[in-house]
Amino acid sequence: MKTFLKNWQLLGLIAGTAAGLVIGAAARGADAPMKNETADTPYEQFSGAWKDPAESPLLSLNFSPYYLPGDDPEYQTPLTEDAIRDALKAIAPYADTIRTFGVSGEMNRVYALARGVYPYRDSEEIKFVNKTGNETFSFRVIAGCWIGAGYAEEQIMYELDTLAELGNDGLADILVVGSEGLFRGDYTAADLIGWIGYVKDKLTADIPVGTSDTAGAYISDPELFTAVDVALYTYYPFFDGVHISRAIRDFEAMRRRLEAMAGETRLICSETGWKFEGTPVGDAEPGGAQAAEYFERVVEYARETHLEICYFEAIEEKVWKIKYDDAGWGLFDENLNIRPEVAETMGRIKEGRF
Repeated sequence: MKTFLKNWQLLGLIAGTAAGLVIGAAARGADAPMKNETADTPYEQFSGAWKDPAESPLLSLNFSPYYLPGDDPEYQTPLTEDAIRDALKAIAPYADTIRTFGVSGEMNRVYALARGVYPYRDSEEIKFVNKTGNETFSFRVIAGCWIGAGYAEEQIMYELDTLAELGNDGLADILVVGSEGLFRGDYTAADLIGWIGYVKDKLTADIPVGTSDTAGAYISDPELFTAVDVALYTYYPFFDGVHISRAIRDFEAMRRRLEAMAGETRLICSETGWKFEGTPVGDAEPGGAQAAEYFERVVEYARETHLEICYFEAIEEKVWKIKYDDAGWGLFDENLNIRPEVAETMGRIKEGRF
């Protein structure tokens, strides 16, 4: 749960235009699922988008490429292709799914790389090629657009249009409008529901559209469950001050509460995690041992209950998050090394022994 404001996406209107043209050109011909007009339920309509952790044992991870010294998404510091590729390469043996927090600006460069679709120039024309090789990826992608407090209507529409284009171009499997904006008070539920409908109407492919917000936001605004194709919720026992010994029981209780409200709408936990370092919250103590215990229990829980859980987070972003006291979550450190406390569990996941 990121409690700070990410107004850096405002700059995406400028920086994202050029990048978006290249990515869009590169993605033409990528496979996007066509509309299914005969499905009886959203579960059937979007069956190709869902993941069962019991059958797909690799992880779903929250992913950001801002991990190098000097990186700061709030200032749109440039991302190199090598930095993005190195980050994807580090997590690829352990994860088959990434969830993102932006689609414009520098973040727009992530999607073609994550899919293994690259542009090249033939005379004056941009064409695309699907490359293969040891450093080519085919991640399942949960793409999220950021809508922050004070965004102008033009900015919001740009984010929504870019999100829809990623889906239509076959570069994302699930589209997510906003991230914890209701929790922060950045917009209203009525506005959010309108934006979700707008993205749905822009799609030519069968891709589920939802939002990601806190469990509490869904409880406060239950109409969201009928507006979305999939309800992505964030929940951290750590932030509720729950002791590590009770964390999974607390997580289970919240899931059951949301399931009772969701009806036939599919749930995905889009964020949960435990701090390796930082400030305690109530009975929740950060630390390597606690974080490793929670991580292993969450992976076990996802497989036992068939609930997709996107773990927060893949790579440590201490270089810029420390100013918010919001660092210390990454399974990988800023040098792309697995934290030693979770190395054994990660090794078993990689080798299919978990």
